[in-house]
Amino acid sequence: MKLIQFSEARNNLSKVFDQIENDAEETVITRSGHDPMVVLPLHWYNSMRETLYLLEGVNGRVLTERIADMEAGGGEPHDLRDAEDVGEA
Repeated sequence: MKLIQFSEARNNLSKVFDQIENDAEETVITRSGHDPMVVLPLHWYNSMRETLYLLEGVNGRVLTERIADMEAGGGEPHDLRDAEDVGEA
């Protein structure tokens, strides 16, 4: 994670954005007297939001139970199916 001051980010905004995109690394921007801010690509943010949604409430409980069951040797192995075959089952 890269850390830069607001003035540096402001003066080099295009370059900062390019580095975030090219390096696939979030950047923390600090300002005196304010909370730091994190800048990251939108697809990372969307991915994190989806993960949080999946881990909330019933979804998270069921997912955690399934993972624990698989780690304890439960479940059955299945062959992977092609996407076009899914509708035929």
